[in-house]
Amino acid sequence: LENMLLPNEGDLGAQIADFFDSLREVAADPADIAPRAVAIETGKSLAAGFNNYAMQIDQMKSHIRNSLTDQVNALNLLADALADINGRISASGQSGSSPNSILDLRDQTLGEISKLTDITVNYSGRGVAQVKLGASGVGPLLVDANQSFAIDVVDVNGGLQPTIMSAGQQVATNQISAGIISGQIDAFGLADSTLEDINHLAQMMSNEMNAQHRQGRTLEGVSGQNMFSVADLTLSTGIANRSAVSGNATVLDPEALPMSKMTATYNGEDERWVLTGEALEQPVFGVRRLEAPGFFIQINGEPRSGDTLHLDPFAGAAAGF
Repeated sequence: LENMLLPNEGDLGAQIADFFDSLREVAADPADIAPRAVAIETGKSLAAGFNNYAMQIDQMKSHIRNSLTDQVNALNLLADALADINGRISASGQSGSSPNSILDLRDQTLGEISKLTDITVNYSGRGVAQVKLGASGVGPLLVDANQSFAIDVVDVNGGLQPTIMSAGQQVATNQISAGIISGQIDAFGLADSTLEDINHLAQMMSNEMNAQHRQGRTLEGVSGQNMFSVADLTLSTGIANRSAVSGNATVLDPEALPMSKMTATYNGEDERWVLTGEALEQPVFGVRRLEAPGFFIQINGEPRSGDTLHLDPFAGAAAGF
């Protein structure tokens, strides 16, 4: 990210500066066609610059995600192996003592696990290891006697959330705070927040330039039109939804879209949805359809109370600039 974003000759900041320089050339002699052509090409280069940054960060996120999947799989395999070792320790301990080779294998496995995540370990009198996630000592069980509990990492609103199997279902946990897995989750979050900042910049650039450009006139006296466009509104379903509800967002006027993330939540008592967001002047209510400034949502399926739909006017803005 540093290599990509630090100032250099061809970075995004330089491309934005070049674009505004080209506009100043147009302003110096509005009737000259040549500066206009240069400004258009410079605008295309700026758009390509946004596209390239988005592509590179998306590739980085994909690489981190794939590597993280491998590390999580490795942790689960090590937890399974430790559970098996605990079973062997228990069996051998019935004769009065555990062979040093098994205890060495236990310690080696614990060492490999601790490289991936922080853990708390307690030992029984025979040397059976009980392992909890996190250094606090109150985290969820990863290994208990000869039983292991699988962990996973799920996508939640652009970030990653570790989960662990408990009572037959995956439960979110915040106990992974060190080790390779924690580092990769943080790296993914940093890449995602960086992309979000670039998306915000692309959206702001499009809105501000379009608003200004529409105030001008062509050489023929015709009112200016939009100069840039960005991707459509992105809709995703809530990770904790208890139904298969979905929705389709249709943009009617890109310039009127609220410039903040929004959440539609289903209220089971009222049997209707409510859409909220910082940029909305007031909540929007609806049963199957939500109509908001610049767009509407058509909702499909039978929702359950508390189900959510998330809308982001910025996601994909740089990639679609």
